[in-house]
Amino acid sequence: MLNSYAAGGKANVNNSIKINAVNGNILKNYQKSFFKRFKLDSNLATQLFDEDLPHLSKYTMDYSYDYRGYNKEEKRPVTIIQMMMCGESEVIAEIMWKDDFDAMFV
Repeated sequence: MLNSYAAGGKANVNNSIKINAVNGNILKNYQKSFFKRFKLDSNLATQLFDEDLPHLSKYTMDYSYDYRGYNKEEKRPVTIIQMMMCGESEVIAEIMWKDDFDAMFV
């Protein structure tokens, strides 16, 4: 299918072929799991690959301190079930909330 033969008598011909191919399937394994697609250099990747606490963040306004309010970050722990590369530094991950995952094995 890919012919990288260089005819014409040149001895030092450099052929470069770059192929991004996905091999396989990513399937939903659990009823409460969900999929996220993200780039490896995104904030979402930083949250999911956090060594101390893999999580997804939710920001809400908290007005308990004063009338102006401030963004309150809630870190909800997750478990990554599986991941698959789907392009140039893009990933699809099957994720579950940690408490739902742990409840299956109690």
